[in-house]
Amino acid sequence: MTLVGATIAHAGRKGAVLIALEEQAGGARVVIEDDGPEEDLSAAAAHRGRPLALEIARELVGRAGGRVEVEREGGRTRVSLVFPADG
Repeated sequence: MTLVGATIAHAGRKGAVLIALEEQAGGARVVIEDDGPEEDLSAAAAHRGRPLALEIARELVGRAGGRVEVEREGGRTRVSLVFPADG
């Protein structure tokens, strides 16, 4: 399952998913954000494939010289894929 697909599953039928591309000095950031239930990305999300999708994203983004950032606040989860310009 892809990170976007896992995020959509996490948000559920009544949730919302935001996908954005942000240009920044020295590279770019892809943001995938949802307002699904606040939870640790482990037990409850495991059946939705999210932890696996995050690990795959970390591996692929890391190969390009980037990083993955995960932030949780107020029921929202924001995953940022940060890529360097020269990656």
